[in-house]
Amino acid sequence: MNKGCVAFGTGRRVEMQATPHFRDLLTLPSRLAYLGWRTLRLQRRLAVHLKAGEEILLRPIPAEDYGVAREVFVDLNYEDPRDTGHPVGRIVDCGANIGCSCLYWARAYPGCRVEAFEPHPVHLELLRENLRRNHLEDQVRVHAVAVGVRAGQAFLSDQGLSSRMADAPQAAGHHRIDVVDFFEMVGPEPIDLLKLDVEGSEYALLADARFLSLRATTVVLEWHPTPAYPAESGRAWCQARLEQAGYTVGEHKTLLWGWR
Repeated sequence: MNKGCVAFGTGRRVEMQATPHFRDLLTLPSRLAYLGWRTLRLQRRLAVHLKAGEEILLRPIPAEDYGVAREVFVDLNYEDPRDTGHPVGRIVDCGANIGCSCLYWARAYPGCRVEAFEPHPVHLELLRENLRRNHLEDQVRVHAVAVGVRAGQAFLSDQGLSSRMADAPQAAGHHRIDVVDFFEMVGPEPIDLLKLDVEGSEYALLADARFLSLRATTVVLEWHPTPAYPAESGRAWCQARLEQAGYTVGEHKTLLWGWR
């Protein structure tokens, strides 16, 4: 671990606990339907209800919706490990996928306003449907675009969670998408929580000079290896840039967190 990056754990004493399962979070009818859906590998979408109240529409494998839901609701990837208690009113979610993070934040921070950016057309459809099913259309504003450092158009590969932007189509199945200037889009107003999960585009955003003056209190970042930043060098670069911007950086659930 690089100097200056704090990992959050449970201390020296470790108690063995059973590994939680996504099915354990479901209501009984949904749990039975879910188990049958997984066991029989049914090739249809399934709507499940969490005991906490959320309803989530999932696609069957090989789609990665189950993994996303597990990371958010079981692994609690977006639970702030420092939990400073500061009120969270404005959240900017870059890479909202099918909306699980938006549902989680609507529960964790009642009354918050979320601006969700998602360019992939299939993920976008599910994002909007999951918001509709949970009556969050007014609380979460959806932007059907990718974020970048300048406005324009790009091409998005069709690789599920690993879909990436390029200036030209790289293979069959790509999507032409609109890109907005992230810094112009979010404006000068304070951001209580900024999530960046943009499959390699995080480097351009963090490298932009405007990032240093972005008024974001907390940043949660998923870094991705790229040809320019292979393996662990990507994490180290992102950490250094966050620290340069005045953040105290910690690593939690493989994500980098920055706090001001």
